[in-house]
Amino acid sequence: MVNKKYNMTIIELRNVYRKGLKLSNNECDFIYKIILKELCSIDPIKIALNPYHLLNQDSQNILIESLNQISKNYPIDYIINKKNFYGYDFYVDEKVLIPRPDTETIVEQVLKITKHKSDLKIFTSPRYKTKNTHGTGCTLSSAITTFFSCGKSLKKACELGIKYVNL
Repeated sequence: MVNKKYNMTIIELRNVYRKGLKLSNNECDFIYKIILKELCSIDPIKIALNPYHLLNQDSQNILIESLNQISKNYPIDYIINKKNFYGYDFYVDEKVLIPRPDTETIVEQVLKITKHKSDLKIFTSPRYKTKNTHGTGCTLSSAITTFFSCGKSLKKACELGIKYVNL
């Protein structure tokens, strides 16, 4: 997308982001600041304090490559290998599903429900290494939901769901 032979300033490359992404200036600036901070170790405050600071070639290459990836809808979380979930930063890459905000809502509800339960049951199961394993939990959650909707207690539905996916 951009191929400059000379070092660009922070503000020049920010403008390249604004032109290269089909987003508002605020959204472009937000993404640009994340890349600056996470991959180039440049404090975004530097934009305000010294917008004409020359970026070194390594930082410029990282920023341009990131822009190319983002413009192809590659998730920024995979670019920076980080996603904050429930107040914690987790390493993410293409082998990992990016946690969604609605999953945090589910975690909050589970914590609310189980906070004062003395009969809390933690289910464990051995991990089987096989080419048929998928890893998202969709089959397990569907099995639990099915057994629960058939009138089984939640505990029994979980037991039967785990048994079902381990057949």
